[in-house]
Amino acid sequence: MTESTQTNAVFASEAVFRRKLKSYVKHCSNEKARRLPNAAGFCRFCSISRNDFAHLKVAFPLMFDIAQSTFIDEALNTKFPNSAANMSFITDFNNSISGEGKDTVRIICEHDPSCDGE
Repeated sequence: MTESTQTNAVFASEAVFRRKLKSYVKHCSNEKARRLPNAAGFCRFCSISRNDFAHLKVAFPLMFDIAQSTFIDEALNTKFPNSAANMSFITDFNNSISGEGKDTVRIICEHDPSCDGE
């Protein structure tokens, strides 16, 4: 095995990465699973480390961006309870993977719960 093959060893190709992502999102949407798709869950589903996931950014940058966008979209549009704490965790996890502060997603809640009534 060559050094470049070892670098891309997490998934053999972008197509495999795409299939794994689709399988994971489908798994999460299963009524029995009822999970919110996220990067940490994807790592667990694929039996890869966070470091392996971070290396996918170099090996398959377009697919990595699609995966990150998928996790953010699923988090924002889920029908499950969606707390600010969950959103903060997802943002922190994504930032720890990217290692860049410029990719930070800021969540600002301008809702006043006292306006909901008693």
